[in-house]
Amino acid sequence: MSEEREIKVLMLDKQADKVGDLLAEFLNMSAKECVYTLRCCYSYGDGLSMLDGVDIALVELDLTKEYFSHGDKDFLPEINEENAGYRFLTHLKKGYPDIKVVMLVDYPACEDTPSEMSEILNKGADGYIVKPFVISKLVEEIQRLS
Repeated sequence: MSEEREIKVLMLDKQADKVGDLLAEFLNMSAKECVYTLRCCYSYGDGLSMLDGVDIALVELDLTKEYFSHGDKDFLPEINEENAGYRFLTHLKKGYPDIKVVMLVDYPACEDTPSEMSEILNKGADGYIVKPFVISKLVEEIQRLS
């Protein structure tokens, strides 16, 4: 019998408490050769302390606001990005290059959606999911990166 590989996923999203348990359940129901462990947090600052050992990070990118938590306004000020989600992505790619990143894009109607999605990938994300999303699509994206 082969040993199962553990994939550690960090979900940084203001809706993580509503989605996290369901996502972990779906990931493990469909996993064949690995076990997924999901940790959730709600602010970028909290996420910084949870990065060690993470394989895949799911990071909220709210393109309508710069930040969604009080402490996120001044978070990582040394990184020259207006949006806190992009600052977190830049920090991840510099300090933790092996972590795969899926941006969870909070994106209402926009005039130039394709351009913004290309920008997400150009900034180093390994993928993105636009909210609202179907949980199976997020599961597929995580499994693709596993």
